[in-house]
Amino acid sequence: MLRSAALRFRTESTRRLKPVSHCPFITPLSTISTGKQRHEIRTFNTNKCLSSRLITGDHGQIPDIDRPFKKILTANRGEIATRVMRACSELGVATAGIYSHEDRLTQHRYKADQAFMLSSKKSPVAAYLDIETIVNICKEQGVDAVHPGYGFLSENEHFCSALQRAGITFIGPTMENLRQFGNKTTAKDLAIAMNVPVIAGSDTAFPSWEEAKVWIRENTTYPVIVKAGP
Repeated sequence: MLRSAALRFRTESTRRLKPVSHCPFITPLSTISTGKQRHEIRTFNTNKCLSSRLITGDHGQIPDIDRPFKKILTANRGEIATRVMRACSELGVATAGIYSHEDRLTQHRYKADQAFMLSSKKSPVAAYLDIETIVNICKEQGVDAVHPGYGFLSENEHFCSALQRAGITFIGPTMENLRQFGNKTTAKDLAIAMNVPVIAGSDTAFPSWEEAKVWIRENTTYPVIVKAGP
């Protein structure tokens, strides 16, 4: 028990005192509380925060490029979010991250310049699909663009629409593209209309497994691949 407690204390102390971001110019973690949420903030300097391979001279300077966004939130987790944040840091763009209660000790939380916990009342997956909460965080924290990564809300036209209404850029396909390709049946219909070869299969989705079995029996033979929709 003592060894476990010591390990836990050492882990927590390291997490508080050591800058865990790859960027050497981000200060150690500090926490603030607003309402019921616990937010974390690291001081960010866009003139000095950069990847080691971009460093020149004593401190280094980020190349003089046009940055369309000042702060980007990554609406994802884990390695996906970490890679997006790293790219933003190399370009001198501030980053924001989100995490579920279950992900409170994961890497992507500490790689962001700001990190915001999602609802602990939702399941680990549902928390990352909470469009209203994510959009509200963006509006409250001055986020001007969101990178969805892949999976989760990356193909959700309603998420894209909600961000657009809030004046926030969705980094990804247009809403029309999402509407066309976010649904597998609609995407297949469009591919057929454009004379793109597709794998043979049903023309529509089945509301029940029983209906799918009837179609299989009447149109083909086993084995078949059943793909979840939409």
